[in-house]
Amino acid sequence: MINKSNLSRTSCKLCNSDSISLIATFKKKPKAEIELNIPAGNYYREVYHCKGCDVYFNSFKYDLDKIYEESYNKSTYNHRLLENYQKIRKLPFEKSDNKHRVKRVAAFASQQGFNFSKSKVLDIGSGLGVFIAEMQELGFNGYCIDPDPLAIRHAVDNVKVAGGHSGTIYDFNTNIKFEIISFNKVLEHVLNPIALLKKASSFLSENGFIYIELPDGRNAIKNGSIEEREEFFIEHHFIFTPDSVSYLIDKAGLSGVKIEEAHDPSGKYTLYAFSKK
Repeated sequence: MINKSNLSRTSCKLCNSDSISLIATFKKKPKAEIELNIPAGNYYREVYHCKGCDVYFNSFKYDLDKIYEESYNKSTYNHRLLENYQKIRKLPFEKSDNKHRVKRVAAFASQQGFNFSKSKVLDIGSGLGVFIAEMQELGFNGYCIDPDPLAIRHAVDNVKVAGGHSGTIYDFNTNIKFEIISFNKVLEHVLNPIALLKKASSFLSENGFIYIELPDGRNAIKNGSIEEREEFFIEHHFIFTPDSVSYLIDKAGLSGVKIEEAHDPSGKYTLYAFSKK
């Protein structure tokens, strides 16, 4: 049995500050949270807020990376990748998080003077491949990375990406430089998002940019309880605020060009950012 006495943290998972406060404790899985097959009697996690970098974070004693790798796609999509891909692609603009995302990225690329047909986009943690498919429709050349080999097979066979890698950015080898690198609701799932973002920047072209989307903790709390809001569910190591996004970008050796809030059509509260070398 996991209990509070052997779990409570003394420092922030992002910046290591000891100026943290416990804001919630969970002894059972919230009803809407993804099923990761944690035995009911063993479910225990704490949510903290860091006064140093302003991030919120989940604290638990599970090897979430292992659980996530084995269970996430099975649990979320039951490997009906093509079926779910087609369903989401058909959503109209007013109901599609992805179409709003693509509009933001394409508009910023236009402001940077990018020629879409000569620009390469690398989507890290591509999942169903909806984002990269929408970008390709605008003329961009799409590439993707995902740990699930089934997701990459789907991206290559159905989405027709120019290149797909089953693995992580750490075992990704290429001489290609990308004009756009995207992390769409990915960095909150890893224990060291600073290192991941920094590694990704090594594949960025000289004038390229990185687009980041993260769960918005502050607006989620304002518009519901921590227990109800999916932004705070167990699969998210971190839940961000504008200040903590700025901290993340800076520590990765990048410059934040723009950090904004969004309320997605799906109801999620999101922070998005554009960063450059």
